[in-house]
Amino acid sequence: MALTVHPPSTIRSAISSRIRRLVRYGSVSAISTATSLTLLGLLVLFGWPAVLANVVATSVGTVPSFELNRRWVWGRGPGQSRSFRRQILPYCLLSLAGLVLSSVAVHVAADATTTSSRLLHTVAVESANIGTYGALWVIQFVICDRILFASSSDSYHPGDPYDAGDSHSAGPGGSRLGVGRRVHGDPIGPRRERTGSVN
Repeated sequence: MALTVHPPSTIRSAISSRIRRLVRYGSVSAISTATSLTLLGLLVLFGWPAVLANVVATSVGTVPSFELNRRWVWGRGPGQSRSFRRQILPYCLLSLAGLVLSSVAVHVAADATTTSSRLLHTVAVESANIGTYGALWVIQFVICDRILFASSSDSYHPGDPYDAGDSHSAGPGGSRLGVGRRVHGDPIGPRRERTGSVN
């Protein structure tokens, strides 16, 4: 059975790309969370029911969250059309799941602080909102990265791996160089592996 080994440079590049994407995703989450929490706090302070205020605030925060994630985090530019079935609908369902869970948490927090001051009541409601979305943060990133905004460039291509199982196929007289062969510790590139020959 052939063993597939990816070159270290490719692995480092993939890890670096994921880290940059995670940092940007965190930045977008901070922006959308700040938007939602600001609106949530204002609505609660003005006497709106906590659950209704949470629904409105979350819905408003979803719009900039989707666009920033799509364009900035995952690099889907204006020239790339939005897919309602593959992107918008699943993203809205993710937001709906977070909304349902956060609404339950907000309802519990609101009931627990009914007799408290308006300030404490507002702080408890916003804390419940933050805690719920914080728990879902990593799950949402993985779904967006691997499904909603995934592209072929995010994964390894068949020509990129170094297959150690073919490393013994090289030989004199024009035989093809084996995939994964190394000369003085340096990997032979995929192009030479496919077309190169030993003269």
